[in-house]
Amino acid sequence: MKWLACLLCITVLPVAASTGVAGGGQPVALRDVLDAVPVWSTGIAGRPDAATSASKTGPRQFAVSLPLPLTLTDGAWRTVAGMAVWRVVVKSPDAVQTSLQFADVDLPSGAVLWVYDPRREVVQGPYTRADVASGGDLWAALVPGDTAVVEVDVPQARASDVRLRLAEVHHAFAAFWSNMQPDAVAAKAGGSAGGCEIDLTCPAGNTWRDDARAVAMISIGGNFQCTATLLNDVPGDGTPYMLTAKHCGIGTAGNPASSVTVYWNYQNSICGGSDASLAQSQTGATLLVSGAQSDVTLIRLNQTPPAAFDVRFAGWDARGVIPQDGATVHHPQDDAAKISLFSTPAQAQNISLSSGGVNTSTAVWGVFWSQGVTEDGSSGAPLFDGNHRVVGQLSGGSSNCANLAGEDFFGRLDVSWNTTTPPLAQFLDPDASGRQFADARDANASPPPVQPGPPPATGGTAGPSAGRSGGGAGDLLLLLGLAAVGLFRRLGKL
Repeated sequence: MKWLACLLCITVLPVAASTGVAGGGQPVALRDVLDAVPVWSTGIAGRPDAATSASKTGPRQFAVSLPLPLTLTDGAWRTVAGMAVWRVVVKSPDAVQTSLQFADVDLPSGAVLWVYDPRREVVQGPYTRADVASGGDLWAALVPGDTAVVEVDVPQARASDVRLRLAEVHHAFAAFWSNMQPDAVAAKAGGSAGGCEIDLTCPAGNTWRDDARAVAMISIGGNFQCTATLLNDVPGDGTPYMLTAKHCGIGTAGNPASSVTVYWNYQNSICGGSDASLAQSQTGATLLVSGAQSDVTLIRLNQTPPAAFDVRFAGWDARGVIPQDGATVHHPQDDAAKISLFSTPAQAQNISLSSGGVNTSTAVWGVFWSQGVTEDGSSGAPLFDGNHRVVGQLSGGSSNCANLAGEDFFGRLDVSWNTTTPPLAQFLDPDASGRQFADARDANASPPPVQPGPPPATGGTAGPSAGRSGGGAGDLLLLLGLAAVGLFRRLGKL
């Protein structure tokens, strides 16, 4: 049931807005008052009941879905600056943040959709036809507070071609800790990480900040949160693959890959700061791989991250080389990026992980932290080895601020390589070159030439990847052979 609250009869002074999805510009009617714009409410006040996850074996729930079926007839059209503008105001009382799910969306050429808070502090958009899933669904990113303004701008000649239906309101009861929250909302924030967590911008993160540009916080189905990593592939062709954990639930009922919203560069500018922003976002993906044996999920984003976001494609190693030291970058409890470090070799193990009531034997790297921990919301975070290559994704564990010595478990990338259906190798090595590693590259850089990798670290390989590690001695012999050929050629010219 939808509830018409009133016609909003207040004037909000416009302030500087931070725009989310790249594409430039701003809503045509952003600086207009909201007089005479219909306001619809979910009619539910307070915190709705929700079974939140308090472990790393499931995604962190920060919101619940509430029905509010609206169509274009429930909003108001007007003409602004020669454009047809449709607006409606959506309210979910006492939500600390709000996001919206649209259905049956058809945005003709030249049409854009925006979502912003009434104070114009955060503007998400512009969303275009390219952001709409094949079934007509569109998930917009979060705005602060319990009220969202929806605006569609379209050339007047195409206004009759717009199709749009609001399917659900995602009522956030746990706020992401960022400067997107008005003061009144920040006081209700309930989604910050434990006090022992280490900001990425603290000294411990100094050598990992480039790698962190590949790591993002993601929301799934508008209600759940995990961490994910943008991966390079062997050709270095810029295909936007993202790695996370299967237990994050992408592809389950109500949580299609098209609902994934990615928040880039969500980090504080200084150690111990509180100015992280969710302004850089994009929405929509396709599910490619989901494997329980290593708790792995691989998705492909529907669009390449905008150049303005300056993201990085992380390197990775699927040869089963035992990581001797390294780090993870993660978003615990919806918080800004944190760093955790390990300085003793990881341990190859098979453990039983419970997710959704099902116990599964999972191949993992066991890690004990020398600095930092992980928490719920960190799920899916990358395990970087000492060569700054991803070797797994967070699947569970017992570390937290009350258990600094707890062990965490990362699903092994080398096990995912050929055991999933389809295999991870099909996407990360699409030309079947046989290479099982790749180095990182900046998104705005040209694809690098293929280079042989380093030999395995001390300790060799582990588990099912032993005997097919790739690189190592073979690469060394190849380099020696090439060097010898070059020497003979030079001698022949003397």
